Amino acid sequence: MKSTEQKIEEIKANGYDLDFGAVFNDAFETYKKSALMTGLATLVFGIVLTALGIGVMVAMGGVMAYADFMTGMQTNGMSATATIVYCLAMCVIAGITNPFSAGIIKMANQADRDEDLSVGDAFQCYKQPYFTPLFVEALLVSAFSVGVTTLLQRAFPMDSWVSVVSMLISALISFSTMMAVPLIIFGNQKPVEAIRGSFIIVFKKPFLLLALVIVAYFLACVGIIAFCIGVLFTIPFITSMYYTIYKHSVGIDDKSEIDEIGSSEYL
Repeated sequence: MKSTEQKIEEIKANGYDLDFGAVFNDAFETYKKSALMTGLATLVFGIVLTALGIGVMVAMGGVMAYADFMTGMQTNGMSATATIVYCLAMCVIAGITNPFSAGIIKMANQADRDEDLSVGDAFQCYKQPYFTPLFVEALLVSAFSVGVTTLLQRAFPMDSWVSVVSMLISALISFSTMMAVPLIIFGNQKPVEAIRGSFIIVFKKPFLLLALVIVAYFLACVGIIAFCIGVLFTIPFITSMYYTIYKHSVGIDDKSEIDEIGSSEYL
């Protein structure tokens, strides 16, 4: 059995075969099997995040004080201290939410193998050996993304194009690293190795993968039409697409390396 490192090196040297129709159909079939449970899990997670957000606002002195603070940042710009706090907060939030996204991707794998699903499966990656590498990976990616965009906005505070460029940079970073989570949870990769591997996979077929991701996001947004809450049940199609891309490019063994090793030797 080839290790994930060997597979990545083969992809780097020879590329890989990927068919748009086959990947899309496979992703859709997997999504249909997991849509209900992943949607309910997303709803639960959203409620928890909302409750935590309200708690933070109360701790900051109430909703109005928070609104005044945000308005002040928008009109006067953030101080250096506020900028650092903002960047750290964004990185921590990314680190905390990343294991949930990983759990949804693992649910896609379970659905693909016709296993029973539960809402609790979405939170399985908050346990070791998954949590630490997922948290660190999100921290690294978010730190780079938020850092670059924040520096641009502070360097050119009056230029309207900066927001567009910042958004494009964030999207490019997100696109380039979309295979990092599957590489961690299925391939037993360390955070930095997973990020590097993701770049290799993505940029071997960037246009085909971009087309698949755009279609996935478009279909996910269809849920907004269904009184907004429907989006909770269509957003998981994106993670199903990520899982299927990984499955068709790197491949998934019957038992992932991380399950075989059962250790937390990531860092």
